Amino acid sequence: MSDSSTGGPLLQTSPLIANWFDDDVLFNFFHDFIMGLTGLAGDLIIPRWQLEPPNIPTNANWCAFGINSYQSDVYAAEIIQANDSYEVRRHETINLLVSFYGNNPGGYARTFRDGMQLSQNRESLTLQGMGLIESGDIVQLPSLMKERWLKRADLPFSIRRQSVRTFAVLPLLTSQVGLDNEHYTLTVNN
Repeated sequence: MSDSSTGGPLLQTSPLIANWFDDDVLFNFFHDFIMGLTGLAGDLIIPRWQLEPPNIPTNANWCAFGINSYQSDVYAAEIIQANDSYEVRRHETINLLVSFYGNNPGGYARTFRDGMQLSQNRESLTLQGMGLIESGDIVQLPSLMKERWLKRADLPFSIRRQSVRTFAVLPLLTSQVGLDNEHYTLTVNN
């Protein structure tokens, strides 16, 4: 691990504070969020783009979800802490797509969309430092999977969160600086 006295890149010294999770943990969070708002069983909510996709559920309503993109603010805030560290705070938008399949995909998409509008249902987002920005239009279209046409309803939605990362930056205790221009030389000791 490096700090500002060693030179080179600074590595993060602590996990994310406001939203310490990414990747699999973040997918598990959204899995549970979707399950809570739709009433679908956990095994019927499937992350997209798996290395080994599970079999398609038969004779059941189910959904697949995935994160399409992370959009971040151009600049992050750099905050000096009293404990010889810097925090880098950044806001980012997570764009997700959830696709519902089965006999009632549009109904589940609307149930999920409208359920996100209730503040009590968004409490799990709030507790993790996230908030709902918007849910997009529901698009219903067929989907060809394993040589079968399935009814499908897509619902994009966007979540905003703040990430806080800590880096070790040591304070400047003493220094000696020499300034030299062609007219005079000045040495400053601190």
